[in-house]
Amino acid sequence: MDLESGNYCLDILFGERDYEIIMAKLLDLPTVQSFDCNGEQSSLSQRWTKWKKSFEYYMTASGVSEGAQKRALLLHLIGQDAQDIFETFTETGDTFEDAVAKFDQYFLPKKNQPVERHVFRKCKQNENESIDNYVTRLKNLAKTCDFGIMLNDAIRDQVVDMCYSTKLRRRLLREKDLTLEKVQDIARASEAADQHSAQFEEVHINRVQVKRDFNPARHQRHDYNNHSKRKDIECHRCGRTGHIARECTVAMDKTCHKCGKKGHFAKKCKSKKTTKEQGTFYKKEKVRYMEEESSDDSEEYVFAIDRSSEKRITLKIGDVVIPFLVDSGATCNIINSEIMSKLKKCGVNKIPIQKQLYAYGAI
Repeated sequence: MDLESGNYCLDILFGERDYEIIMAKLLDLPTVQSFDCNGEQSSLSQRWTKWKKSFEYYMTASGVSEGAQKRALLLHLIGQDAQDIFETFTETGDTFEDAVAKFDQYFLPKKNQPVERHVFRKCKQNENESIDNYVTRLKNLAKTCDFGIMLNDAIRDQVVDMCYSTKLRRRLLREKDLTLEKVQDIARASEAADQHSAQFEEVHINRVQVKRDFNPARHQRHDYNNHSKRKDIECHRCGRTGHIARECTVAMDKTCHKCGKKGHFAKKCKSKKTTKEQGTFYKKEKVRYMEEESSDDSEEYVFAIDRSSEKRITLKIGDVVIPFLVDSGATCNIINSEIMSKLKKCGVNKIPIQKQLYAYGAI
């Protein structure tokens, strides 16, 4: 590193012995980069503040404390562009503090406190940002807000209001005599708990995945001729037990009401089509009347009466729109009393029957 290059020669200001000592120290330290005067103007003041702090650390590490030496090193390390700016200043003085004050006056704009505080209050914690990093960002923004003795309270309130976790916010609001230090302690504990919980969940998922690698269906293909095991095999076409899919004669030629394809019932359909798409497989017809048909069976089975997660379609009977479960597998369909009341108002009559209804799995 050639310290004698540039406009300011250091050996004029330092004694020969001091110069040799300082040169030895400076050569062992990473140099301070020249200050960028021509970058983004909106961040000029922030860049200058950071560069000035880096220069002060550099001076402390090198052991330079005398004012004239610090001034010379400042003007040397700051770079040619900043040196040209300094040459345009009037009444620059002779001390290190005078030179810094001139650069401050040039690089630091007048503060607009309302604007600075607005920027501070808009600062939110980012997802996956630690509480310590968030507080550090707030402290840097607060430097231009002139909060004074209320600095910690302002940062505390901002964390409570703008922290990413709603659960953490509720936890903080329950606390009395809340300080910034206490906020950080609670937030750190919450972050640690979330990390541990995520690790446990990952282990659980891995264990489930290992278990799922064993597929009973593969073994069913080899053992389906065994009568004792055959009766437990469930057909993935019709859902019944006692036979495998390729032997199924119940659903082989049936059309699925869910996807429109042949070869399986809707309850065994693996299609992810929406209810709206399913409706395209049904032809809309007007219902003129309703008639109950008798049956030789005296017992009927009901799989669902009210709301269900199964796919549904809607039919309009008279002026009443009624949702129906698609291919429930039940031997009869029923409606609730509220819908029946609406149907009566439309002129639909009910006919008493002598059938016993059972819920699925009741017997």
